[in-house]
Amino acid sequence: MVPRLGATGHDAREGRGRAEGERQREHEAAAEVEVDRDRRSAVAKPHRTDPRKADLRARLLATRRGLGASARARASRRIRAHLAGLAEVARAEVVLGYAATDAEVDLDPLLTDLLARGATVALPVVEGSRLRLAAVTDLDADLVAGHLGVREPRADCATIDPTAVAVALVPGVGFDREGGRLGYGGGHFDRLLAPMEATTLGVAFHAQLVQQIPRRPHDVAVDRVVTEEGVIHPS
Repeated sequence: MVPRLGATGHDAREGRGRAEGERQREHEAAAEVEVDRDRRSAVAKPHRTDPRKADLRARLLATRRGLGASARARASRRIRAHLAGLAEVARAEVVLGYAATDAEVDLDPLLTDLLARGATVALPVVEGSRLRLAAVTDLDADLVAGHLGVREPRADCATIDPTAVAVALVPGVGFDREGGRLGYGGGHFDRLLAPMEATTLGVAFHAQLVQQIPRRPHDVAVDRVVTEEGVIHPS
């Protein structure tokens, strides 16, 4: 005879069900942020959508979400270590970073370390089709939920001139080994990086590397790509 569950066992099972439901809802919410972020860029983009990029973007976003939170956390730790070991990052006085969504490479601990050593850390604020850079001194105190819930510096954070940036840590949906970058589709980082003379480091999980990113004249490549597997130097 199968023993009948008592109240304690029933409660425990319900608790596990609720926890699993919460985890699923969190995963779905993170996925929605990524999709909405892509849609936001698509609305703002001033050029026609390249169908090759759109298809690749959708595939890579799904691949990244599919890595799982624990795998992304492990890979993020290794990526931060690789970045911290680069001489350009170690000596930079002004570093452009980003506030990661759940699915992106988490740079928060690295940015906190940079602030602790006295570097100026700038993060982007979306203003229409452009990105404004703002300095932060405390990631907990200075970041608020921006458009679609993506963290951005508060409105009273000081604006940073993009030409002052020495090293830019650049997120992306995908990269290739020649520095080609696939963004979210709005061209925000292309417009930001074009006039800058900073060392640009693409930051991504190894699963986001592809053989070739389709490029157009306005697309800006990065100097190097950093994944959990190491630093990739374009030939």
